[in-house]
Amino acid sequence: MAALGGWHMTVNPNSTQRGKALQVIEAMTQPSFQLKLFELTGWLPPNQTVLASRQAKQVPTVGNYIEQLRVAGENAIPRPVSVVWPQQSGQIAQQVHAGLSGDKPPKQAMNELKDQLVAIENYNR
Repeated sequence: MAALGGWHMTVNPNSTQRGKALQVIEAMTQPSFQLKLFELTGWLPPNQTVLASRQAKQVPTVGNYIEQLRVAGENAIPRPVSVVWPQQSGQIAQQVHAGLSGDKPPKQAMNELKDQLVAIENYNR
């Protein structure tokens, strides 16, 4: 499970509308906003009490999987801080899938992945 964590929410310090922008970000921290976002998009709320609420459990379809979503949210990890992550993530997904699905022996898939990741890193130096 990926964790966005709000890194994409920023306010330009040179903005003439800083107060309004901060109000938007503040609104996004409210449980009611996070619940609505969960309802509309399925995004896990960063506030775990929102996910544990009665209202979250009543959200059609995804509300039936609150326990699984809670575990996924608790185990989410941030993406690596790297300019090459977009290239690497696709390779990781492909090789892990190949190893898990039986298309390749897992050891072979991981060895190929290692070589691919090193090649990406070396190319982008």
